[in-house]
Amino acid sequence: MSERDDIFQKAMNEGHSAAWDQEWDKAVSAYRRALQEIPDQPKALNSLGLALYQLGRLEESLQIYLSVAKISPDDPVPMEKVAQLSERLGNLKNAIDAAFRAGDLYLQQRDTQKALENWVRVTNLNPQHTFAHLRLAQVHEKLGHVQQAVTEYLAVASILQRAGNAEKTKEMVEKAQSLLPNSPEVKQAQTLLKTGQLLPQPIRGKGGTGPIRMAQVKQLQTSHASRTSSGLDPVSEARQKALTRLAAGEPLAYILGWWEFFGRRFRLTPVVLIPRPETELLVELALELIRSGHRPNTVVDVGTGSGCIAVAIAKYARNAELVATDVSPGGRRPVRFTIAISRTPNRPMAVPRRASIFFTAIP
Repeated sequence: MSERDDIFQKAMNEGHSAAWDQEWDKAVSAYRRALQEIPDQPKALNSLGLALYQLGRLEESLQIYLSVAKISPDDPVPMEKVAQLSERLGNLKNAIDAAFRAGDLYLQQRDTQKALENWVRVTNLNPQHTFAHLRLAQVHEKLGHVQQAVTEYLAVASILQRAGNAEKTKEMVEKAQSLLPNSPEVKQAQTLLKTGQLLPQPIRGKGGTGPIRMAQVKQLQTSHASRTSSGLDPVSEARQKALTRLAAGEPLAYILGWWEFFGRRFRLTPVVLIPRPETELLVELALELIRSGHRPNTVVDVGTGSGCIAVAIAKYARNAELVATDVSPGGRRPVRFTIAISRTPNRPMAVPRRASIFFTAIP
């Protein structure tokens, strides 16, 4: 062993000993000394990345793991760490790309469980990620996880249908049908395709909204405008006020002034309730009832608030007549704003003119 190797190994041992005692500052110093002897050594970089992570120095840790990923492009571990850290920092696009790549690398090493975990991470962050759903479907099928495979094939079918690829949509539904012919999900999908209806959209998994909100907060922290006489440029001042409101416990949706529901944004003010993911299930159930042929197709949304339920139904049920009511005049502005935006010519999803909004007290 050369003198340099000896110094390197001694520094690594000191770092491991400090890490064992959870003295992460000492561990960082020791691993940096080791890297001075042998720069770009993957094990030393991985250890340094972990120590920095334990100290909460996420940006530095991310840069270290990015370096390891370049040095060892076939190793899934640093790529997985890049995905996790990017998610924590609100960089969702980078998190999605890294998690997808990590899944492929784990599969190459025949670690299917870790591969599945990373692709699930992708679909939690972006439920419309076609290739992640397809990977999940194919691996679940090979592992004999029939129900999971069917669910993922139908998710792919839904995404492809909305992209206008009718042939591939039919192919994915037929693939699901070949795996589980008597599945209620498959039968529903076949019926919807025959009647020209849209398949249910993939639903974001539990815990998937947290990173989305983190990314939204991160957007509030970005500022590049010129400074004013008060010492803060307008964007920085607005950001500071928003962060103050967030720290005081005010919901992020009210700070942003909008929230996403059923694939589109809805204007919000504190006088209306924030749309919840669970309510999307109610919209899907209403659409199923309308598509089943029940008459008359009149939908009444009592206490419409932001109008999210009425607008979402109106988007997909063109022949239904929508009546949305609310006793509070304060809800008029956000819901009328949403309707107006939805009807603009350059928007792909227009709300039918028959979707009316009434603000009257219901006895």
